[in-house]
Amino acid sequence: MHIQFRNIWEQGLSRASRIISDLKAKGWNVDEDLYFSGQAEREARELESEGYLVQKQPIMKWGDEEIYLLAYKPSPNPPTQPQTPPKQQRKEPQRTVDPEANFRWIFWRKREPEEEYLGDGLIMSPDRAMAFASSDSTDRIARNAEEAIRDASAGHGVVEELDYQTLLEHQRNGMKYVTVMLNGKPYGYDIDKVKKAIRVFGLERSKTQHAKAYISDQTLEGVMIVTDGSGNKVLIAPVLDPDLTLSTPL
Repeated sequence: MHIQFRNIWEQGLSRASRIISDLKAKGWNVDEDLYFSGQAEREARELESEGYLVQKQPIMKWGDEEIYLLAYKPSPNPPTQPQTPPKQQRKEPQRTVDPEANFRWIFWRKREPEEEYLGDGLIMSPDRAMAFASSDSTDRIARNAEEAIRDASAGHGVVEELDYQTLLEHQRNGMKYVTVMLNGKPYGYDIDKVKKAIRVFGLERSKTQHAKAYISDQTLEGVMIVTDGSGNKVLIAPVLDPDLTLSTPL
């Protein structure tokens, strides 16, 4: 069954690559994350509510599960907001987010990570380019991440607020990386990975709260640490010497 799944997965990824190229050639923006049916439906509704045309492209099927790519572009006739009497501004609903569960779902879906990807309160992504550290993690990487946050906050590095919609806009403009300069060297970060870090904290649609990125020029030099202030953290490995024609400053 494992071999059968791998074959279906590899065929699906090959099909996805062709579909992405075709859609981009036709002027569509493509979110290259893969979504199960329910997720795809929710993301599509969100994009449509923001004035985009959306395509759900089926990539593969395993059992009863259909997996999709999402493509979107600005609608020529964006929805107009109905005129209503002014109301007192409502507070954004209280968020109930489990960032560890989100990280597991985004990167591992229904699989359990192997032991080599786990630490004490730490989970790594399959490509080891990202990791989640819980607020109570005692793993060495988590402790170093705390020190890196202190370094950057004290002026030894970079602290930036992250905005999901801005990252989407960079991608629509053909950018692949956001960059910072540290110790005279450019460090790049894959925009898709930064978006996933924001999604771990459930902040991709928030209008009032944003995740922050901390990048130290000392401890864990160049590693981006994304947090929502709860103590939970997502670490993103940098891309050294990113293609500057595909990059924009963070």
